[in-house]
Amino acid sequence: MNKELLKKGVKKIIYFIFCSFSGPIFFYQALKNREHFFYYPVLSFGLIIMVLAIFFGFIGIKLIIISLLGKKKN
Repeated sequence: MNKELLKKGVKKIIYFIFCSFSGPIFFYQALKNREHFFYYPVLSFGLIIMVLAIFFGFIGIKLIIISLLGKKKN
């Protein structure tokens, strides 16, 4: 078991959890205030955070699995 890789994977999962909660909050707040000046910046920021959540989730799970099982041998 590679402990350094496991730490990196857990860190990415923590980023995933943070982004998966904050992204929809920003997105929802933007949709509630459609006539506000910052509608498009907040909406795009929320969408970017949600895409980052998906990215961090996949990378975190991949790193954890590699740290527990080892590299795939060809």
